[in-house]
Amino acid sequence: MGENCSLILDGKMKGKLNMARDWAMFDVMDGSSEPSPILRIYSWIEPTVSIGLFQKKRHLQRVNFEFVSSTDIPFVKRPTGGRAVLHDLEISYSVVFPYRFFENKSVKSTSFKIAKALRRALERIGIPSEINTANERYDETLCYISTALNEIKVEGKKLIANAQRKGKKVILQHGSIPLKLDLDLYTKIFARDESERQKLKYIMESKTVSLWDLDPHVSEKNLIEAIIMGFEEIFGLNMVETELDEEIVNLEMKIVDNLEYRDWRVCHHEHIDLR
Repeated sequence: MGENCSLILDGKMKGKLNMARDWAMFDVMDGSSEPSPILRIYSWIEPTVSIGLFQKKRHLQRVNFEFVSSTDIPFVKRPTGGRAVLHDLEISYSVVFPYRFFENKSVKSTSFKIAKALRRALERIGIPSEINTANERYDETLCYISTALNEIKVEGKKLIANAQRKGKKVILQHGSIPLKLDLDLYTKIFARDESERQKLKYIMESKTVSLWDLDPHVSEKNLIEAIIMGFEEIFGLNMVETELDEEIVNLEMKIVDNLEYRDWRVCHHEHIDLR
């Protein structure tokens, strides 16, 4: 029997709450004298764009601000790096794991072991996949038009996007498994005219894939069960479904309203002080 891991099954939530919860889990565990592992699985109540922690307004030149303003699509800041992702019909995961679960503290080592768990999850639902072995650099705005080291590809196309943050004692990694990609919405958000939209749609069709493109019969329930088992097997964990610790909930409530952009012309929230 392996070490117990807290399993948080959240369902659909607003984007700023999803990111505040991941951030609070990371911050509390990194400050703990005895950090313990957490696996959280969740989804999004409405289409939402998450922005990497270090992305500035100059990195978001693709964004069609007029369309975003007219549709009230939320943009939220992630606690991790990386580029912009549209979250819609997908299953997301986050893990906060102490470094003792990894060979070393490097991004390469930690992300590779997590990738093995995700690959095992896909195997369980009958989808063969590969772990990407190098960083592709293509665009400073969008995540899904290039594949980073140790992200998951199927038939040469990106399926699972990940982002990570390292602490003193733990790492946070979260990622997206799209059930279906709404390329029309993607291109309306991240292209300013019809020519740009067509070009972006072509690039995404050639570089990305969704789960239901591969197998439309996989249910959300089956995918969630497979993710849980993948992490149990690769990390030797015993998943215990539980409620969030009160300290995590309190911090989450403290920071949640700081994670949403409200004025795209100013982009106030370039830096967020958790304390």
